[in-house]
Amino acid sequence: QLSGTKRWHLCEGDTQDRFMYGAGDVNAFAPDYEKYPLFASAKCYQEDVKAGEFIFYPRDYWHQTQNLEHHTMSLSGSVVDAYNWETSIKEFDTECTTGRIMHPQQGDGVCDGLRKCFELWEEKFTRSGATTELEN
Repeated sequence: QLSGTKRWHLCEGDTQDRFMYGAGDVNAFAPDYEKYPLFASAKCYQEDVKAGEFIFYPRDYWHQTQNLEHHTMSLSGSVVDAYNWETSIKEFDTECTTGRIMHPQQGDGVCDGLRKCFELWEEKFTRSGATTELEN
């Protein structure tokens, strides 16, 4: 977190899928338990992250964030490795295809750049021994 405070709501991955409905359906900060009753059984955590702090959550965790101050700046990223490159390609490609978060029609080239990354990741991580190299 670079400045301000951001509230994070995190729910465990695969074990919680049955409680989560679709991505973005439930507002974790003000859930409608009548409409989404299963969400009340989800095992989730909430934490405020202040400037100078960071948060890490594993792959497949459901998450939602909320800026708590008017001027809030965050930096986020994803680590792509031999274990998650295929999932990463699928997720990024879905974002580029649907325009849900990234908007390729704006002509910013992000999706074109990501597609070049897809080729590099496939080359790197399908090479014989790539997983073994990372474990060592």
